[in-house]
Amino acid sequence: MIASSLYPHLEVHQTDDAVDVTLIGCSMLDEKCVETVREELLALTDTLPGRHVYLNLAQVEYMASAGLGLLLTLKRRMDSTGGNLTLCGARPMVYELFVVTRLTRHFHIV
Repeated sequence: MIASSLYPHLEVHQTDDAVDVTLIGCSMLDEKCVETVREELLALTDTLPGRHVYLNLAQVEYMASAGLGLLLTLKRRMDSTGGNLTLCGARPMVYELFVVTRLTRHFHIV
């Protein structure tokens, strides 16, 4: 596991072929929470070029447009370094947001 002091809002587990990241303490991925986790997520993924990151959204109950923007930024960054981003564990209401905004075409969601 990667040091939690570096990423207090992320629970990170690394394996040989992937990195599992869970957002913690952010049940509402709104503007306030996005400000908090943006730097952590981007800093973490910058240390993982070419890796496959699974971002677990199970604890996220609500996502605002700022949250979608953060995930799009994260995906672009991962794509530019040859990495992959998979979103997983999304609650039905959060998943529906991806469907309604047609972002299911841009994200791999399991």
